[in-house]
Amino acid sequence: NVIWKNGEVLLSVSMDETVLSGNILDGFIDIAVVGGDVYALANLHKRSDTGIYDYQPVLYKNGTPSLLDTNNKDIEVLSIEASGSDLYAIGSIYLNDEFIPAVWKNGVATHLEKPEWSYGGTAYSLTVQGSDVYVVGEVYPWVLDVALPCIWKNGDAQTLSASTTVDT
Repeated sequence: NVIWKNGEVLLSVSMDETVLSGNILDGFIDIAVVGGDVYALANLHKRSDTGIYDYQPVLYKNGTPSLLDTNNKDIEVLSIEASGSDLYAIGSIYLNDEFIPAVWKNGVATHLEKPEWSYGGTAYSLTVQGSDVYVVGEVYPWVLDVALPCIWKNGDAQTLSASTTVDT
């Protein structure tokens, strides 16, 4: 779990090191730079008060760890992205027995709309163009045994098929 800048170690965290009362799982996932600040994303494997292990995203800012989201449990964050002075993260939140796709902007989570015919989803990647936030991911239909690709523009879902064009 090492991040280098110009050939020199910028941040190093051992997998067996205790961080915020848990252990880092699978190393760093993503990195982003906002202004002069370097952010690194990792997942924390942490034992809860009930003895069950929760997964929480850890965001390192210039080497200092903090939880990305303390309001939700069983969060999976897969990517971070910088746009201007804002830091975005994307993934899913486990809520009401399903995974809900979500976007965090500067640490505040927003659930993404999912189609009525679906029972959950995950967001994988995003890009920001001006004031528009585009997210790509997948949703899980009730009647099919496969996930369908989905794109969200400013939180509104549009599932994709071979003939879909995205309105920008």
